Amino acid sequence: MIILQPLSNEELYRIINNENKSIEEFRKANPQFQVDHSNIASTVEEIEHFEHLYSHMGLGAFEFVPSEFNFKRADSYTFQQIFSDNFDSFLIDNPSLNIRPVVIDEINKMISCQDPSMGHAVYECPDCHRTYCVLFTCKSRFCNTCAIKYQMDRALEITSKLVKCEHRHVVFTIPEQLRIYFRKDHNLLNLLFKSCEDCIKFFFKKRAPRKKLIPGIVLVLHTFGRDLKWNPHIHCLVTEGASSNIKNCPFDDIWINLTHFDYEGFRKSFQYCLLKSMKKYLKSTLSSNDFKDFKNLVNFLYQSYDNGFYVRAKPFEGNPDGSIKYLLRYFNRPAMAQSRILYYDGTYVVFYYQRHEDDMYVVEKVHVYDLIKRLIIHIPDKNFKILRYAGLYSSHKCAHFDKLIKKLSDVSIKTKKMLANWRMRIQLYFHYDPLVCPFCNQTMFFSELVVAKNSS
Repeated sequence: MIILQPLSNEELYRIINNENKSIEEFRKANPQFQVDHSNIASTVEEIEHFEHLYSHMGLGAFEFVPSEFNFKRADSYTFQQIFSDNFDSFLIDNPSLNIRPVVIDEINKMISCQDPSMGHAVYECPDCHRTYCVLFTCKSRFCNTCAIKYQMDRALEITSKLVKCEHRHVVFTIPEQLRIYFRKDHNLLNLLFKSCEDCIKFFFKKRAPRKKLIPGIVLVLHTFGRDLKWNPHIHCLVTEGASSNIKNCPFDDIWINLTHFDYEGFRKSFQYCLLKSMKKYLKSTLSSNDFKDFKNLVNFLYQSYDNGFYVRAKPFEGNPDGSIKYLLRYFNRPAMAQSRILYYDGTYVVFYYQRHEDDMYVVEKVHVYDLIKRLIIHIPDKNFKILRYAGLYSSHKCAHFDKLIKKLSDVSIKTKKMLANWRMRIQLYFHYDPLVCPFCNQTMFFSELVVAKNSS
């Protein structure tokens, strides 16, 4: 367990146990905390100290299980609550921040999610005439509640396109020195997509130049790391094989299995494609001095990353179908799950995350304004697509796409789409029908549609 500044042992213990005592009162009641340790727990002794502390907390705000690192909160906190309490004051107190209009629109939609005044449908029982209101959601990609439905819809959309073959999870990551350019100019994110696509297609083309192989590629952009910092990277689902784009090709070339992915080739190819496209784009957008600095940075990156930029392309372990289902959920996840919030008091937020480098769990206490700043930078621009398809899965199909077997049959896809409405999903996941009256056991009928006042 690692505790980041400015969270001391005493503050953490008070927060966890909801003790609104002063430091003096706390020390008298807890003599074992007479000495305040460092705000950062990094040594083995400090980590063991926190493990011992958490294991004896009983029914505090969360329990710590050393083997699983599970956190169980006494209270649940939502981003809707946090933004509703603080976003207006955040805008007033930070007038110098250049907030994009899409950020304000998405947050206002999220704050109003499931607000009765924003519209709802009324269902009525035919026997007892009791009513049931179905509140309308905001459909915002920033809303964690709506993100669950978005996640399911996207997973179904991707699965319906997949060919019945093994797939590889490939992750393309850029160096930290380049992130600021993508932060300032979101148009560069399109170049990141294109560079990843070109890199994958070049790999398949190099394996069989004359056969014009076309792989299936699903690309998803994540702009966030686990600590919510700006870290744009692309997750790809790539077929372990490809189809020839030659109409009269031999039957064996309709599908060719390719299970060996050249890591070194991927890395160098991605590095070359990205830096070349960025150099071409930034030449017309940066000033002469800034572009000169960028060219110096490009030379530095070629020298520092002589093996290319980091690309991860390890094969799945275990059940491939189960791994794909997990990835589809992971692809469409929000920047931060609300379950990671441990405490919120109106001014400060305590949350945790698991670090990639060493799998250690980090608990961090930040001012609510800092959390808002971290979250809003990940709201995509209006009409920007964070999910894209290429190769076999693009709208421009290859010559033999119709001959390939899909992972899901047409009947299965149609059935899954029929079950994708709100009522069926509640029955599937929570095992009850929301439109059956709990008193009369009769199916309710639609009675009234209440529209929001500001809607046309």
